[in-house]
Amino acid sequence: FQTGIAFQKKRETTRDGRTLQKKLFQESMRGAELGFSTPSLAVMTLQVKRVYDPPDRNDGTRVLVDRIWPRGLSKETAALDEWLRECAPSDDLRKWFGHDKAKWAQFKRKYFAELKDKGDMLEPLRKRAKTRRVTLLFGAADTERNNAVALMEFLTRTKPDAPRAKNERRASQAKTP
Repeated sequence: FQTGIAFQKKRETTRDGRTLQKKLFQESMRGAELGFSTPSLAVMTLQVKRVYDPPDRNDGTRVLVDRIWPRGLSKETAALDEWLRECAPSDDLRKWFGHDKAKWAQFKRKYFAELKDKGDMLEPLRKRAKTRRVTLLFGAADTERNNAVALMEFLTRTKPDAPRAKNERRASQAKTP
C-alpha cells in the first residue's frame, strides 16, 4: 500500500470508485477547515509502507515512525535509514486508539496536536522529502488508518514554522526561569 504522489502497486480504488490518490487529494483539500494549509503534493515526495513489506529501490529514504520496534523483524530485514520514534504518537494516545476505526478522526486530531509541538523534529524530515523520496514505515496491520498515514497527512497539510517564530520561541524560553 502506498499513498502520496506515486503508487508502486496498481491503483487501488475506494468503495465509491475513486482512486485512492484522488481520494487523499480531495480529503487534503478539505483540510483548510481544520486549519491546515493547502498541500503542495508536487513538492514533497512522501509515501507510506508497512515495514514488513520487502524493501524496494524506489523507497528512497526509509524511516520507521512507530514508537515500538515491529515484532519479529530484524534490523537487517527492516533496512531502515532512520527510526523517528519521537514522531510517533504518545503511548497514551496509541493505547487509546487501539486501531479502532471509529476513533480514527479523533486520533488524527489528537495526534496532530502532539505533532504541532514537535515541529523542530519534523523539519529535517520535511526538508528531506522535498529533495528525495521518503518512505514512512509502520508496523500496523491496517494500511489506511495508522500513524504513518496521519503523519504524512500532517506533513503535507501544515506549513513549517517560520524561522522568525522559532527564534522568538527560543528567546522566550531562554527568558523564563
